[in-house]
Amino acid sequence: LLEGGAAYQRRRQLERAAEWCRRAVALEPGRPQAHVALGVLCEELEDVAAAQECYRTAVQVAPEWMDGHLGLIRLAEDAERWPELEALCERALAVPAEYHPLLRALAGRAAWKRGEREWGARTLLAALREAPADEAILQRIERTLEEASWGPADVAAGRAVYEAVREVLGPGYEPRYRLHLGHLFSAAGAHDDAAAAYAAAIAADPERTAAYGGLERALQAAGRGGDVGAMRDA
Repeated sequence: LLEGGAAYQRRRQLERAAEWCRRAVALEPGRPQAHVALGVLCEELEDVAAAQECYRTAVQVAPEWMDGHLGLIRLAEDAERWPELEALCERALAVPAEYHPLLRALAGRAAWKRGEREWGARTLLAALREAPADEAILQRIERTLEEASWGPADVAAGRAVYEAVREVLGPGYEPRYRLHLGHLFSAAGAHDDAAAAYAAAIAADPERTAAYGGLERALQAAGRGGDVGAMRDA
């Protein structure tokens, strides 16, 4: 039944797919995969309340299985319900230890969003040090910083987090480090510093096209239109 539901889902016949998954849930209510599959379809059908109930049932049936927790976590994160997200991460620690760094990163993101930036940054970085190869953790760190409001007085704190990430990940992170510094400086209105950071990102990785757009915008904002023309000619 789940395979049949997945086939309908691939064909974007979502109501039919959900019908098959409901039948799977009715036949095997103790199978968490059926509840999660139905929850995903409910999300696609924009029935968030039903999706949440499906994921909750999956967690009740199999608290050690990560996918049910991830569904609830995703809904809370998307809705920016940060205290709820922290509580969900705490309750999800019944899952295998390999998922714990990601849960810590999510809790750190929630803490940052609630205004506890120092604690949130420490928790995010601790999670990255535990699992430096986990791209999902790195994405949470970068998203959290990109979404933040930065004033001139905040730049040093933001830069310190990016430098800590670079220390963990090594030289391979250098282009992304420079690119994100450019975003940070731009957000704080330090356009000359932003231009220098974007130029360094391009030097580290000439294929990083986002840095070219950032450099052009930073130069224009700094009143250096002549440099933009020279860049285009080059």
